[in-house]
Amino acid sequence: MPSGCACATKSASASGVTVAPLQTLDSETIGFAQLLGLTDGADAAQWARIRSKQLDAGRHLALFLLAANLIGAALVVPLFAGNEPLTYLIGWAALVGIVAVAVAIRRLSTHHRDGGYASARDVRTTLWEGVALAVVWAVPVFAFRVDPGSHGTYALWMILALLMTAGAMAMAPLALATIAFLGGLGAAVSLGIALDGSPTGAAATALFTVMLIVICLHRARALVVIRAVQIALAERNDTVSLLLREFEETAADWLWETDAGKQIVKASPRFAYACGLDPIAINGQSFLRVLAGPAWDTGHFSDALRELAAKMKARESFRDLRIPVEVNGEQRWWQVSASPRFDEKGSFCGFRGVGSDVTEQCDGGGGAQRPALQLHDDRSRPVQGGQRYARPSYRRPSARPRVGTAGAIDGRLHRLWTAGR
Repeated sequence: MPSGCACATKSASASGVTVAPLQTLDSETIGFAQLLGLTDGADAAQWARIRSKQLDAGRHLALFLLAANLIGAALVVPLFAGNEPLTYLIGWAALVGIVAVAVAIRRLSTHHRDGGYASARDVRTTLWEGVALAVVWAVPVFAFRVDPGSHGTYALWMILALLMTAGAMAMAPLALATIAFLGGLGAAVSLGIALDGSPTGAAATALFTVMLIVICLHRARALVVIRAVQIALAERNDTVSLLLREFEETAADWLWETDAGKQIVKASPRFAYACGLDPIAINGQSFLRVLAGPAWDTGHFSDALRELAAKMKARESFRDLRIPVEVNGEQRWWQVSASPRFDEKGSFCGFRGVGSDVTEQCDGGGGAQRPALQLHDDRSRPVQGGQRYARPSYRRPSARPRVGTAGAIDGRLHRLWTAGR
């Protein structure tokens, strides 16, 4: 197998477990009713987690929405101070503050968090937030006197336009509440301007409202898609991790990983025991040197090991490559597969692969049956006539030879290392 994930797939197949293809929602498969919380999709559990994310996003923007409403009310009051009784204006501003604070408290106190579950009903109840805000902000349009075409009219329109824009930003994750707020307030402002004898201004306001609603729906849809992808990836990662743990516990193969310098940076305990090395001490050692064993000091490398070194030097994937390995004076045959690793910038950062003991297959099944090395201590289990197999003792290869100027080391002894670099 070329990688650890492939190994997990192999193990999953053996145990009857399969990893489902990565299936996520996209913008074309999300219906309008689903986006608003009126209905759920085919996967109710997935949509429950998406609903929770929508409510959590609204919670994070609750204070922004509160600030926008309070600032807007503070700007409107002095605008009508000369035309309306101050008590009316203060009473209306207090009503705006009460509604805005109530909406903020409701959103901040929600128990739904990213990663939790929420029902479509939880999302639908946010409709009343948008309705309440639209009603209190429609009051200045119809209840406060202002001369048509005056400075006050345009100032009020600008304040309401800014408020609607802020609302579209703060309420976008909850599309139903946003449509109620934008649609209700936009319709009220358009009607008020039309009654003042400006159909062009009313049409422009209606168009502005529709554009904000469309933008809001696109943002809400993007949030749903992103959350669906996050859920699918998290589930896939959990599945792969579970399969890898099962693979490590039950399979006869080993996982290993190297850095760009071919040093072992991560190896499963099974691989370390198979090499006769300490699981901790094996990290940082040369992968090629570990496989070469005593041949590293003699220069008598097998053709398979030379081929492996060439593959790693060229940063090429390899699969089912069989290599003779000497472990504690006994020759074994290992089969290794791996693929190169690259970071997000495309830089090479090593190899990740799998290995297994295939000595019995290479021996053709004849002669004494030699068991594959196990992760646990086999001395507690009698096999073959009551004899017990001892776990390989640890051995630590000598430090990697220093490579200085040309001719400073014996090229005959370290031809493999030179080729592998």
